[in-house]
Amino acid sequence: MSLGSYKFKKEFTNRQTAWDFINYLSQKLSSVEIKDLKIYFKDHQVELETQTGGRLLIPIIEAYFNQDFSIDSAKLFCDGGSRGNPGPGACGFILLDKNDQVLDSGGTFYKYCTNNQAEYQGLLQGVKLALNKQIESLQIFMDSQLIVKQIQGQYKVRNPDLSLIYQEVVDYLAQLQTYSITFIPRKYNQKADAIVNQILNQNL
Repeated sequence: MSLGSYKFKKEFTNRQTAWDFINYLSQKLSSVEIKDLKIYFKDHQVELETQTGGRLLIPIIEAYFNQDFSIDSAKLFCDGGSRGNPGPGACGFILLDKNDQVLDSGGTFYKYCTNNQAEYQGLLQGVKLALNKQIESLQIFMDSQLIVKQIQGQYKVRNPDLSLIYQEVVDYLAQLQTYSITFIPRKYNQKADAIVNQILNQNL
């Protein structure tokens, strides 16, 4: 049975909201196979087209626009790094509201850690911050593809030093009503990265 042709075109209010939609799709479509799906992304306009996957794609798109973007939803950008790997390191995180206004930010210095340990700490502390502010729906963005795929369940956590903090992160994420975690290029994570470098420079 054919799943049907489908075309979608939308002009978003700005490039960031269009990028958020693309990130959402990339995560949802990682577990759905639509072989002929074409995605066009220019400025803040997104177009989708498929000849066979309409019945799979339509509910995914509808779910996105039916999300509750009320005051209890937020975006979390987090990062971490180690100079020496392992060596002195830091994590950083910034929490934004639905209008991309800063709710809070922070970070921590570590005398000795790896890059991945620092990245996980940034995620852990950011999620804790969101829960403390009674956030129920959280969109998480990181430039560590490894950690994003581990949280999504695509990669196993084989490093015993990361397994404990991974489990702690998963336990806190379970307290949220909904969440998504998306890999983004480093250039889109500059604010969290700046916090990491500021903390390192202040302590070294």
